[in-house]
Amino acid sequence: MLSVDDSNSLSDIVQPSKKVYMVNSKRTTLNDDFDKMEIKIKNIRELYQSLIKCTLQYFKELDSKFRKSSISILGQGFIKTGYGFGKDTTVGQVLMSLGEVERELGESSLEFEEKIKETWIKKLEQYIHVDINNANYIKRNLERHMQQYDNSRSKLRKLQNKIPTEKVLKKMEMEEEKANLEKLKFNRLALRMICNETQDAILVDIMNFVRLQKKYYQECASKLELILKDITESHKTNRWNAIRDNKIGIQAYICKKYTAKNLDELSVKIGQKVIIINQGI
Repeated sequence: MLSVDDSNSLSDIVQPSKKVYMVNSKRTTLNDDFDKMEIKIKNIRELYQSLIKCTLQYFKELDSKFRKSSISILGQGFIKTGYGFGKDTTVGQVLMSLGEVERELGESSLEFEEKIKETWIKKLEQYIHVDINNANYIKRNLERHMQQYDNSRSKLRKLQNKIPTEKVLKKMEMEEEKANLEKLKFNRLALRMICNETQDAILVDIMNFVRLQKKYYQECASKLELILKDITESHKTNRWNAIRDNKIGIQAYICKKYTAKNLDELSVKIGQKVIIINQGI
């Protein structure tokens, strides 16, 4: 009986035997493992759909053709506010520079989203619409190959009961080759269904997804690091200017207060002299 069960290793399944026909053998059928495989494929389909859903939710996709990333909108807000503070002010310059960086990050975000859709979501959809949806087709192929294999074995059994003339021997050889070919096809399809080929493929796609994220966030971090450095330098310059301006202000205040105090004392002295003069009169 030709079937795939736990007792057969993958190498045994792939390698065809020298004799593919068995006298008085039962009909070749699929065992329970393939019914379990159909359930597993259905579950994998639902999991892939869940991955697509959560990825789209992450990007918060909008239907508008002119949609803008929230980071781009934030950047525009910074630029507008920077103009409000004034181009000549430190805060205004910093906000406008930061706004430009945020706009660049927003554009990078949209590009990153498109790459993810190309390399991640489309692959998941491909697994659903191509690989997983073809499971029934594969099973039909398996059943067809098994039927042809059984037909070949049935013909071989009939030929074995005849006198082994040259014609009969050639017919037996042809049928045996056909049976071997059908078994090989069967084994390949069976291997495709029971091995981790699909899981291996999605693991590669997950790695590519992470690589894209890593590259994107590294580029974002690099741009933010540069603008942070510029803002830090602006802050230092502004602080020293503030300290300098504050010193000048303090000096002016002290000078003004001292002058006012001297004038008050002078007024008092003048007043006292006026009183003395008046008393003398």
